[in-house]
Amino acid sequence: MKILFGHRNGRLFIIGQGFSIIGTSLLLLTSGIWVKTLTGSNSAAGMTIFMVVLGALCAPVGGVLADRLNRKRLLICANLLTALVVLLLLTVSGEQDVWIIYAVMFCCGVSGGVIDTAQTALIVDLFPEPDLPNVNGAIQTVRQGIRLFAPILGASLFTSVGVGWIAVIDAVMLLGSTATLFALRVAVEPGSDGPKPRVSWFDELTAGVRHIAATPVLRQLVAASSLTVIAFGLMETLSFAVVSSGLHRPPTFLGVLLTMEGLGAVVGGLTAGWIMRRLNETVIVVLGLLSCALGAALLVASSLVPALIGMLLTGVATPWVFIGNLTVGQRVTPREIIGRVYSAFSTVLTVPQVLAISLGAALVAAVDYRIVLVTMAVVLVLAAGYLRSRPEQRLFASTPSVESTPTLDERGAGAASASDERAAVAAPTSDEREGTRS
Repeated sequence: MKILFGHRNGRLFIIGQGFSIIGTSLLLLTSGIWVKTLTGSNSAAGMTIFMVVLGALCAPVGGVLADRLNRKRLLICANLLTALVVLLLLTVSGEQDVWIIYAVMFCCGVSGGVIDTAQTALIVDLFPEPDLPNVNGAIQTVRQGIRLFAPILGASLFTSVGVGWIAVIDAVMLLGSTATLFALRVAVEPGSDGPKPRVSWFDELTAGVRHIAATPVLRQLVAASSLTVIAFGLMETLSFAVVSSGLHRPPTFLGVLLTMEGLGAVVGGLTAGWIMRRLNETVIVVLGLLSCALGAALLVASSLVPALIGMLLTGVATPWVFIGNLTVGQRVTPREIIGRVYSAFSTVLTVPQVLAISLGAALVAAVDYRIVLVTMAVVLVLAAGYLRSRPEQRLFASTPSVESTPTLDERGAGAASASDERAAVAAPTSDEREGTRS
């Protein structure tokens, strides 16, 4: 974090991320409350989140755009268009206009997929490889830190000023993020070096999935991490059972557990870069799996202190697993397809989590929640053991230490990184194939 704020590009990028995350979080949190107030229906309120998720499934298209167009300009256009779209919420006057809220939420899901993918791809253009752990860790720290106060702030703003002003705040935040993008200095800009070879849309959309499947270190990480996000999805439902059946507390006590999870996520984001510099990106994923397993096991105990520690450990696991996967993907993926690889990674991990939330609701009704938690813990430990036993993971860990490579301050923003060379070592066949297609 200190390195980033000490450098112009790093400072601008993190500040812009903060603007974008705050505005979007406030709007998404209050949209469901708004629909519930207008209709009185819980299912109608839940549809707002469904529309966002539905829009986010368009992320592979965002990956193609991020790889084919100038990423900085794409982000500027996406932010400006999103700012205009959210202002349509000012036209909602009653229950008959709920469809406008749904439409806006769907568009926010689509733009979120494009913006998130383009930002992740732009990181590789802005920062040299040694600083990727710090950048990814800082962004997750900002994101998880905002999660701590966004619900309270959103509810307060909804009560005091209404969603109309929250939409205006979101638009202003997006404009602030756009201003930081204009100020960024990008040396390597995909989309500015002439036309690309024509390939079919199917090849464009599936390039990311094919790269993950053809790169053993990525394929194994995504397979193991899928089990973690399933655990996160199950936890969304199981936490209610922990509060009521385990701790014998009122439903409102769930807020305390979620706060502990949020604190854990902040700790995970702050420590991820430090751990990866001293150990390895693949090792931190294993640590995340074990942290989540231990957290699930502690939640089995019908006692307050173990439950709080369990939620804290589960929160820590979230950024460790995500940042480890993301950094490995950035290191072993050619710049030309990094947007599509990230969008594939995001989609592959999002879909199991959404399905796990539904599965958790069914399991809690049919099975003792403690049995599910113990099963989760065992599966996660097995997944961690699987990763540590893979020779490809050990080979990746034997690559030169990031501490021996020039840092951001030494090389400057936009300096050419060694990621393509490292990718050639980790997955030569995949790089050669995907580089020619892109």
